Amino acid sequence: MPGTFETAMRMMRRHNPQIREDGFQLLLAEVTEHVEALGAEFERETDSGLRCWLLE
Repeated sequence: MPGTFETAMRMMRRHNPQIREDGFQLLLAEVTEHVEALGAEFERETDSGLRCWLLE
């Protein structure tokens, strides 16, 4: 079963803007628990918009 981080990242990659935003908010609520994973995901991500969100 995927955790919050994986679920949020999957949602943030969807085409539906509301689902993307919901994924961002889900991740934002627990951001301090996922700092290392966010850094790693930022390094791998090729979508510039998503990279900006990961920095935010």
